Amino acid sequence: MAAIVLLSTIFLIDQDRIDFDENLLGDLPAGLDFDQGVLSPRLAGELTDGTPYSLQAEFAVPSTDGYRLREVTARVERYGDPVQMIAAEGAYAGSDKRLILSGGVDLSTRGGVRLTTQIAEIGLQDRALTLPEPLDLTAPGAHLRANSLRTEQTPAGDDMIWFEGDVRLSITPDRLAEDTE
Repeated sequence: MAAIVLLSTIFLIDQDRIDFDENLLGDLPAGLDFDQGVLSPRLAGELTDGTPYSLQAEFAVPSTDGYRLREVTARVERYGDPVQMIAAEGAYAGSDKRLILSGGVDLSTRGGVRLTTQIAEIGLQDRALTLPEPLDLTAPGAHLRANSLRTEQTPAGDDMIWFEGDVRLSITPDRLAEDTE
């Protein structure tokens, strides 16, 4: 009887996906290559303010401080305008819930904001964002370039954003007015 139950559960498992479970991967030996990693890992959680986020990758391999990722897609479900982040590579440090995306990073929102850069460091616990490389940001009616960006949350819960180094902003008033009406 137990064998029949065990065999029947095998057919219930989605063969295209293995869910990301940090405890399951914690006992694997260090130094594995992507060919020996986990296929299609997924991770979901909440930021400190309760905003849900999700992370998926093509592959994940344990490293000394977390997991190396390839072909990463992350999503933060902001109210009304979710943010999607796509990158060729990434690293996730579970101890401090920090995600580092690299190899060309593309952030976009449903509202038409798009940001591209080479590296993005995202604090999933403290809601901090650091872009240490040059960035290009486009939004309806505006275009901004800067050498770096950093954010932090104030004690009141507001986000502070600093654009640094050779900041260039161009605004198209007609387009800005169209999008705000």
